[in-house]
Amino acid sequence: MMDIASYNSMQSACSRMIAPEVQHQQLADNKSRLDRAFNLQTAEKCQYESLRDSLASLENRREKLKREQERLEERIDKLCISISGSGIKIDEHKIAVDRLLKQKVEISKTPVVTSKDAKTMKKLKDSLESQCNGFKDFTLG
Repeated sequence: MMDIASYNSMQSACSRMIAPEVQHQQLADNKSRLDRAFNLQTAEKCQYESLRDSLASLENRREKLKREQERLEERIDKLCISISGSGIKIDEHKIAVDRLLKQKVEISKTPVVTSKDAKTMKKLKDSLESQCNGFKDFTLG
């Protein structure tokens, strides 16, 4: 015979679990966000490398072409600002990726309610409801 303690114990154990489809959806959502974050990070890194290479090229050209020095100085200043902005964005993307990776691990570690757990909970609930219904007509004499 199942009792309230068994029911409470089972309910407590299952309250920290999530349904398989919920976990699957959360993992799929996390993967989607993680993929986007990785793609953004990769794009920013490519842009960063491109900007850094452009800066080096311009600095060499400035040394060779003294007569264009003033025009090139303006472009160099702009590239430095862009590189600084890209560096900040890369850091922001890294923080987002790290956060999403930690979230993925937590989601993956969350226990899943099995069909056996659900059936056991239903049996315990039905048994308790039946016992409670038996007391409805009970009167003290």
